[in-house]
Parts: sequence; C-alpha cells; structure tokens
Amino acid sequence: MAVAQKDEEEGAVLLRNVHNILPLRRDMHVLVVGGHADAGVLSGGGSAQVPAIGGNAVPMNDANFPWPGAPVYFRSSPFKAMQALGLGSVTYESGTDIPRASNAARYADAVVVFATKWSVESIDSSDMALPERQNDLIAALARANHHVVVVLETGNPVDMPWINDVEGVMEAWYPGAAGGHAIARLLYGRANPSGHLPMTFPRSATQLAHPDIAGVDARTAFDVQFHTDQELFYDEGSEVGYRWFDSQRQTPLFPFGFGLSYSQFRLSTLQLHPGPKTLSASFTVTNTSQREGVAVPQIYVTLPDGGGRRLAGWQRIILAPGKSKATTVALDPCILAHFDAAHDCWRVPAGDFRVRLAETALDDGAARVVTLPSWIMAP
Repeated sequence: MAVAQKDEEEGAVLLRNVHNILPLRRDMHVLVVGGHADAGVLSGGGSAQVPAIGGNAVPMNDANFPWPGAPVYFRSSPFKAMQALGLGSVTYESGTDIPRASNAARYADAVVVFATKWSVESIDSSDMALPERQNDLIAALARANHHVVVVLETGNPVDMPWINDVEGVMEAWYPGAAGGHAIARLLYGRANPSGHLPMTFPRSATQLAHPDIAGVDARTAFDVQFHTDQELFYDEGSEVGYRWFDSQRQTPLFPFGFGLSYSQFRLSTLQLHPGPKTLSASFTVTNTSQREGVAVPQIYVTLPDGGGRRLAGWQRIILAPGKSKATTVALDPCILAHFDAAHDCWRVPAGDFRVRLAETALDDGAARVVTLPSWIMAP
C-alpha cells in the first residue's frame, strides 16, 4: 500500500491552481461531491484491472454489464482520507441530485468534485465527454461556489467545458489501491504534486490527427474482429502526439509535459556539448520557492529539416527551498535521426539543430542552435 500511495502522489498531475486554491487551507469547510469518493477510487479495465482488496467498493451486478464487465473501485475513499487528516470539516454529497449538491456547495468554503470516466483496452471512447451529466454537475457547482476543484479519475484526456469556471483541476488517473489517501494528501499539501502529462490534452477531438475512429461503436470482442472496419492509416508519420500539435501550430488545452507544483523553479544557463556522434545539454535548476519540490526540466530538439519538436531528454530533480543544481542530460541519438527503412538504419541529418530547455512540449524556453554532421546508426 505504501508503494501504491507513493506512486499516485508522484504521478498525479496538477493542471490548474488559480488563486492558489490548493493546497486546501486548514479549518476550511470542504464539500466533497461525486465519483463515489465516499467509497473508493476507480480502476482501469481490461488487462489493467486487478481484483480489489476486499471486493468492489461500489458493488455492481456483472450480469447487467456486457463484456468487459463492471467498473471496479478500490476501497480507498478520498472523502474518508480527507476527514482522517483532521484539518477541517469535510462533508459529502453523491452528486446524483444536482440541485441538492449545488445548494450544499453554497455553504462550503471550497468544493472538491470527483469526476470519473472508465476506459478499457479494445474499446475506444466514442468521444471525450465525461459521462452521466458530470459536466452539468461541475458547471452547477461552479455557479454555486467560486472555489471548486475538480479531481479527474480518467485514463485519457476529457473535454473540460467548465475549465475557466473552476479554480483547480487535478488529473489523478486511475489512482490505485491507496489512491484515496494519496489524493487527500495532495489536496491538503501533505504531498507536493510532481507529475507531468505523458500525453497532450486537446481542447477538443477536432484538434486530433484522426478525430474519427474506425469501429468506435463496437461493444463486443466479436464486433471488434468481424463487424467493423478497423483499418486506420497513420499518415502523419512520426509527427504523432505532441509532435503533431507542434507541427500543425495548434494550441492544446494542456501540452505534453505540463504539470504544476506547490513549488516554483527557474531553468537557466543552457549550454550544448556536441561530441563524436553525441550531443548533451547542461543547465541549472533553481527552486525559487519556500517549499521543497520536484522539477522536471525537459529538452526538446527540432531537426534541420523541420517537423515537430522532439523530446530528447529530461530529468526529475528534487530541490530544497532556494537550492540550485547543475545537471547534464545526454540526448537520445535516435531522437536526432530519421529511420531509413530501405537501408535498416537511423540517419542523423547534417545541419542546424535547435535545442530547447523547457517545461512543456510547447514551451519555447531557452533555445540554442548547434550544427552537427550527418552520421548513421544501427537500428
């Protein structure tokens, strides 16, 4: 359980924190709403699914659910964990009655609403919307209270039509067997968020390279294999994910690599060090805040022949308040190259490479240019 809790504390991503609503202050009356947060936390389906210790925290009749079965909740309640910290009054509303939850929100100092979307392998989501009127619930709570924090338990990006009406958003993913305790500690500042997005969160599906998914309506293994057109051409080549957004000059809702912290950091003194068939970057990271935290500086490279910028290296650095650390990152040589399928090798093109020290895939950060010769690497 300790490992599961630590993993969630380090993996949850703080996406929004207006007016420093987080961490929640001591002695606040906090209303917790939705997501079965009084019982547990959602887990992923398919091969990601493991039996919940003690059974499903939200009992469901599997007979009422077609393959792949019913969603499973681990018995780690964020609501109960928040209460157990003893830092203020914490009450709960299920959110199934939106007017009732909205009325309760009027009398709270802050509202933490849990939003869930279950995902499984072999079945693509038909859209990016939160199911079961959860967007309506969040919007109603935001109208009733100006201090709303949304905790997302999802496996993928979701639409956030309410994003400008809430003060906080935390992506908890599927937080695991001790997820409730981890989320409570993150919300109250007992743990400092350090996760960064491993994917891009688009503003809508229309920004994606392939907004229409073949066979998205399939709901059984038989349908997936025999009753749908499963052929999809990824004609964007290597310009996938965050590279697609950069190459198309599109601004997503949250870029790859994004993640806030309760600490602040400064990146400086970027220098490049080319060698024989190698390239490394050195720089300094400084914690400019009064709290220990984790910085995740990222190195992105744009090749001489263009295309989207590429993540070539990164580091996770723990820093005490006011402390600095000089570090060097060796850039992955394959990221500097194109794969030559005809000759079964990697080819680094000759020319000017633009290297950025940044905090996200779309952060221009500090940039340096280095001229490299061409070379070939075995696959």
